[in-house]
Amino acid sequence: MISFDQAKSHFQAEGISIAEWSRSWGFKTALVYRVLRGEAKCLRGESHNIAMALGIKEKSLNSALQIRMKETSMEANTSEGDASS
Repeated sequence: MISFDQAKSHFQAEGISIAEWSRSWGFKTALVYRVLRGEAKCLRGESHNIAMALGIKEKSLNSALQIRMKETSMEANTSEGDASS
């Protein structure tokens, strides 16, 4: 698990905007910002999924598998985009 500040720092270090990350994961950008500011409880639903995807909450086995499937899908889409450029 990482802290809210570590998650924000990761975006800066990787040169990824929070809005870009939100769109690529299919999350509402405003809710991602609320999670990163610690304003959302992240107990269930989309805020919970955002926190898990960011690494702020510990993932259950089922949740980790779902997120890994999403990451794999994103990597495949990025590779396809690179190949066509």
